[in-house]
Amino acid sequence: MSDHHLKASQQLQCHEETAEFLLGQFLKTDDSATAEACLDRLVIGHAEPIVRRVVGQKLYSYFNSTQLREKQEEEDIRSTALLKLISHLYQLRRSEPNFHIGNFAGYVAVSAANSCNESLRSRYPMRWRLKNRIRYLLRHRLTFHLLRNQHDDWLCGLAERSSQDGNDQGMPHKPPDLDVFLSSFTSNKSVHQMDLEELVASILRWMGKPVLLDHLVGIVAELLGVSDAPADVGPSKDEGTGICDLLPDPSVDIARQVEIRLYLQQLWNEIRELQMPQRRALLLNLRDAQDRDALILFTLTGIVKSADVANLLGIPVEQFALLWRRLPLDDLAIGGVLGISRQQVINLRKSARARLARRMAARWEREK
Repeated sequence: MSDHHLKASQQLQCHEETAEFLLGQFLKTDDSATAEACLDRLVIGHAEPIVRRVVGQKLYSYFNSTQLREKQEEEDIRSTALLKLISHLYQLRRSEPNFHIGNFAGYVAVSAANSCNESLRSRYPMRWRLKNRIRYLLRHRLTFHLLRNQHDDWLCGLAERSSQDGNDQGMPHKPPDLDVFLSSFTSNKSVHQMDLEELVASILRWMGKPVLLDHLVGIVAELLGVSDAPADVGPSKDEGTGICDLLPDPSVDIARQVEIRLYLQQLWNEIRELQMPQRRALLLNLRDAQDRDALILFTLTGIVKSADVANLLGIPVEQFALLWRRLPLDDLAIGGVLGISRQQVINLRKSARARLARRMAARWEREK
C-alpha cells in the first residue's frame, strides 16, 4: 500500500464508516488514493460478508446441502459477484457521481443473487430448466403460492397453508431425509410415475412449511436424478501438462496475445503484493480450465523465470524444481508443505483471490 493510500485510509477511520458514507466518498472524491481506500473498506467491511452469505445460502438451497460441491466453485462465484459489483461501482463513479443508494446492503444482496443465478444458469442448464418448470407451476396453479421473503428470495408453499406461513424464511435447519419422504407414500407409486405438479405438492405437504424455491428445486432434482454432469471429452493419453497445448496459437490475433500478456504481467505484479502465505496457497494450486498447472503460463510468456517464482514463494530453487513437477497441489498437500491445516489453505487462497479480484478490477477501470 502506498503512503498516499495509507494516509487516505487513516483519515477515513476518523469518520463513521457506514457503507453509505464510504460509497458517497468513493463516488464523489477527486483523489484517486482516497477513492481506492474507500472502495477497499467498502468491499472488505461491508460487501464481502453479504456476498458470502447470499452465495452460501443460494448454493445450500440449490444443492439441497446433501450433494458435495467444490469449494473452488463457490469461491469462483463469489469472486465473480464481487468483480461485477466493483466494476459497476467504478462505472457509477465515472458517469453518476451523485448516485445515491439508500440501502447498500440490500443493493449488494440483490447484485450477488443475480450474479449467482447467472453462474448457476450457465453451469447447470438442466437444473435451471427444472427450476423454470417448477416456478411456472407455482405461479399458475391455484394449489400453490409464491412470494418474496424479507431477503428478496422466492418462498413457496401450499395455498391451503398460506395463512399459517407467517414470516417463515424457508431455510431448513438441516437437510430433509428424503428416504423418510419416499417411505411416507401410502401407495406403490414412485416419484417417476408422478407428474411434476403432483410431486411438488407432495413434497410441500410433507415439509409442512414454506421452503425456498431453490431448496425445493434441489429436492426435486435429487429425487428425479436431474444433474448436469461434465461433458465427457474422452480419455487423455497424457495427464500431465502439455507444453505445446499451452503455447499461443499462431492463428490467434497478435494484438490479442499482447493484451493477454499485459494482463498476465499486471496480475503477476498484484500477486507479488500478496502476503507470503496467500501467495503460496494461491500459486501452488493455480489451475487452468483443464485442471492443469497454470503457474507455468507466467514462465512460458517470459514474465518471470522459475527462480523468480521460487523466490516469491520463499522456497529454495532446487526444492522448488522438484515440487513443480507435482503442481498443481491439492489443499492437503499444500498444508503439508506449509505446515498448516487444509482449511487454513482454503481460507488463505480465498482471501488472496478476493484481493486480486478487487485490485485487477481497479486497474482495469483506471486504464479505460
